[in-house]
Amino acid sequence: MLKSQAEITSCCCLNKGITATQIHFEKDGYVPDELVQMIMEIDNSNCTADITTISINIQNQVLLRSGGSSTADNYPVINKQINGVPAGQKLTVLLFIFRKIVLFEKPLIFHQIDK
Repeated sequence: MLKSQAEITSCCCLNKGITATQIHFEKDGYVPDELVQMIMEIDNSNCTADITTISINIQNQVLLRSGGSSTADNYPVINKQINGVPAGQKLTVLLFIFRKIVLFEKPLIFHQIDK
């Protein structure tokens, strides 16, 4: 689980409150043809500023190891923007990604947003 918290200010000194985010994945690694579920919880209830847009960027890292050496390659799986969270509210985003490993195929993306 990834957790983040930020103090929001405007005009460099006006305190607008705190926004917190938690991101959960079922596990750390996935194999081809496996459904990936991500849950993102955004808590803007202690903030007086709106979050206008949420950007979701997920990358796949392929790590190859052999004979004591290794190399890694990263490529994008999803790059998506969704509506933000108004001041004083919370949002839960469920993102399901099914990626069939075939050259040049784009992932199929399903998402549901609950306020």
